[in-house]
Amino acid sequence: MSSPTAISALQQIQDQLDQLSGVHGNPALLHGLISAALKVPAPAGDVKAADARANTYLAATATTDGVIGDLSNVVRSALPAAWRGAGAESAAQALQAVALQGATIRDGFDDGHRTLSTWVGHLKDAQKRDGQGRSQLNDALGLLPPLQAIYMPRFSSIATSKLPEALGAAISGCKDLVAAAQLSDSAAQDAIKALNQSAGSARARQIGTTNVDPLTAVTLAYADPKVLDSTAMTRGSLKLDAMSAADRAAFEKLLSGAQSPTEAEYLWKALAADYSAADITSFDKVIHPHGNDLAWLDKHLNPNIGDPNTTPGAAHSRILSYDGVRWYPAGPGTSGAYEYYSQGGYGDCVAASVTVASLSRDPVRMLGVTTGLGPAAVTGGKDDSSAAVHARLQNLYLQNYADGQKADGAKVFDTTKGIGGPGQSALDTKMLTPSTGSTYQLQPLNDAAARAAALPSVHAAAEIGKPVPIGVEGQVTTVDHSIRSHPEFDTETAYHQMVVVGASGDELEIYNPWGNTTWVTDQQFIDGQIGAATSDSPGGGLPTPDEVHIPH
Repeated sequence: MSSPTAISALQQIQDQLDQLSGVHGNPALLHGLISAALKVPAPAGDVKAADARANTYLAATATTDGVIGDLSNVVRSALPAAWRGAGAESAAQALQAVALQGATIRDGFDDGHRTLSTWVGHLKDAQKRDGQGRSQLNDALGLLPPLQAIYMPRFSSIATSKLPEALGAAISGCKDLVAAAQLSDSAAQDAIKALNQSAGSARARQIGTTNVDPLTAVTLAYADPKVLDSTAMTRGSLKLDAMSAADRAAFEKLLSGAQSPTEAEYLWKALAADYSAADITSFDKVIHPHGNDLAWLDKHLNPNIGDPNTTPGAAHSRILSYDGVRWYPAGPGTSGAYEYYSQGGYGDCVAASVTVASLSRDPVRMLGVTTGLGPAAVTGGKDDSSAAVHARLQNLYLQNYADGQKADGAKVFDTTKGIGGPGQSALDTKMLTPSTGSTYQLQPLNDAAARAAALPSVHAAAEIGKPVPIGVEGQVTTVDHSIRSHPEFDTETAYHQMVVVGASGDELEIYNPWGNTTWVTDQQFIDGQIGAATSDSPGGGLPTPDEVHIPH
């Protein structure tokens, strides 16, 4: 890998070489530039060692395939006759989780083999081109007398006559060194990114506590990967270790008594969302009767934003729903429908976006919205009908909308006004910090350079499950029809808040509080072309990110 400093130094040398003249040049300066270029380290890396490691991963892939085959046979085979009911289901799900862990390990070895093999190929090319460049630079030096002799009478004519040829070789050689350094650096960055993503899939190790046995850790990590992300697994471990012995025993009893690994995952997720053992016990009293009904758990405990099972790409944008219904403010079958989770006609995008982001991380609060039950119940009766759930959801939006304005210093809640910076920070702290463990810092994005600088932090947070609120802006046209014969058009800047809820490769998944998620590319984020989240085209709607709330 070549350092940015080496690339920058070579580019500066190349710029100075390009400015020299082969006719009226300075042989001594040319000599110095060539010597400086040759002192820049060549692309580093042991090709043989990396190639051997890649082959080791390839062999491990084949070995793991055999293990997975054995596990698959166990999963497909009938359990002992003595195993019946919930115990049999839990055992089967545990075996499936172990098999999935095996498949993840196999994919990790395969990723390691392919990533290292690709990097080795690029490193070979970089080192070969670097060698060609250094050969040309040495040839250029050979055309010039030694530096201390350049101005001696008997050598000055030689230096001048060979100057054009030497300069040409030096320019060509330095270009090869620059290209080799850039190739090496780019290949190394790609390899690091790929290996980090592969390492992130090793989920069970993220439950880093001695208070959970290895099989439970594997089952929690792999039973349903969309329930627990990296942050929830790690944070739950920290919370469990910090519990008193009595609370820990109570929580572990709930885990062991869960009707399914998925029920246990939701208990762990509640722990990660900063609920006490007493609150989690109260929560489990509501969900335990449905503990082996995975469809019920999914419907009532997860709005399913940032679902890792979705495929990146605009064609895979999704609309969030509950019971497959939409919202018709004027009544069923009327015009003017909104998506179920939409903020509707209120300007509460800040509150609505952060609320749904928090519900995706907090199954206790989500249960309170979908049933009106549990320690975080939202008022509205014990009813999980779509109408009742929607009413609670909108009430929660408006409650947080009012809290945001109050944090801004407003004396009276006004639905015609938005939420300012203090209110945004207060809602981030109230809704997102408990389940992420992070404080959020508002960062302006004034131009493409600022967006590019912020992108790695946005990706890093989203990849481990931490929502990242973003503000967007765009030009909208309004029409005044007060004078029918002469309608007036006015263009103004509109602002909106959404949340980055997922990341994969070079794409980001964005939740829009109009009730849908959309994938955009990193380059579109940098270029201010994420309009597909609010319109039908990258450049339409509100395409430009103008601020981001970075979790720290």
